Amino acid sequence: MAKVLRCSQVAYGMYGMYELGKRRISVDNLVKLARYYHVSLDYLAGLQDQD
Repeated sequence: MAKVLRCSQVAYGMYGMYELGKRRISVDNLVKLARYYHVSLDYLAGLQDQD
């Protein structure tokens, strides 16, 4: 996943902070994740069920 987000593994380890609500993920990285997982941004945000 660090390669997908173009960051180091150390930086990616900090992404756990996003899950804990201690850091905010950038819109650019949200788009990268949505593309990687083939889902919408609404789905990532919990606003829509996966079709």
